[in-house]
Amino acid sequence: MLRRLALGLGLALGLGTGAGAVDYVAGTGPLNDADFYRLVSCGAPPGGACQSRPIAWPAPERRNLRVALEGRDAGFPAWLGRVVAGAVIHAVQEINGAGADLRLRLVPAGSDADIRIYLRDIPYGGTITGTGLSALDGTPLQIARFSLNWTLDREIRRGVILISRDLRAEEAHSVLLEELVQSMGLRWDIRDPAYRGRSIFDEDSNLVRRLSGQDRTALRMHYGTRR
Repeated sequence: MLRRLALGLGLALGLGTGAGAVDYVAGTGPLNDADFYRLVSCGAPPGGACQSRPIAWPAPERRNLRVALEGRDAGFPAWLGRVVAGAVIHAVQEINGAGADLRLRLVPAGSDADIRIYLRDIPYGGTITGTGLSALDGTPLQIARFSLNWTLDREIRRGVILISRDLRAEEAHSVLLEELVQSMGLRWDIRDPAYRGRSIFDEDSNLVRRLSGQDRTALRMHYGTRR
């Protein structure tokens, strides 16, 4: 199965920036914590330069990030919507339990939210329409896709996550966890057999359902440790 594309697109005060068609870095074996963090936060290969500047949610907003599961398109299966709802709860709990100096909370649909999740009646590989976001409309949706809006100071202000109707139920927890983690500003995946099925940032699988090891460490390096 081809993996879904998770592409972070930033709009900085009207100036469009974004990752390229490839949003992963190929590795050559296990990395130390510092190199792993640089890879997932700025796309730096081991010993190489960053491909993008790191972005992050600012304080104090990052300690009260509001996540809303918004409306489900009529063609998005109701039963799958319930699976996704459970996966969102699980993802929020995992991120909050990682020990980083940030905290997410779920708010009702329609509330003032920092990150909005939409369940779209779009098949795998279908074209995104109707979001009103020029960075998304007209582009393909694989299984899931996130979009971030940040300022020129690299402070994230808003996030949107789209989920395709072709999401596999058994992959929902992994996919939603990755999309929310990457919406924290850790936008790059890694393609390396050493991380296959071991990291939420693995480019080639949707198997990881828990944050552990270097995934947790990367979040804490990005935001500091909760006091």
